[in-house]
Amino acid sequence: GTIHKVLQEGINRIEHGKLKFVRVADENGASRWSCELIDPDHQDFEKTVDESVIGVTPYFIGDLKLLAMLLGKEDFETFWCILCRYCMHDWQEKSPGEEKLWTLAD
Repeated sequence: GTIHKVLQEGINRIEHGKLKFVRVADENGASRWSCELIDPDHQDFEKTVDESVIGVTPYFIGDLKLLAMLLGKEDFETFWCILCRYCMHDWQEKSPGEEKLWTLAD
C-alpha cells in the first residue's frame, strides 16, 4: 500500500487552510493557547481583525525515503533513479541526457 493519498489529502488541507489560535482555560482554570487548522468554509477563515487566524506555508524536510513515500513509490529509493525511469543497473551505465524522466502521471 501507499501513504500517497493520505499525505496528499492532509497536505492539501494544510496548504489551503489557515491556523486559528484561541485562548482557552484548561481543567485547572489556567489560560493556554489552542490551535486548530480551519478550512476555507470555516466562519473565521477571512477574519482579519486580529492575528488569531493566520495563513500556513508548509515545508517538508526528509530524505530520499520520505521523497519516495510522498511520490507513492515506496522502496524505490534504493533501486530506481529518483529523476528518471531507469533502475540502478541501467542508470549507472547511461550517459546524462539519455534518461526517460519521471512525470507526475507516473
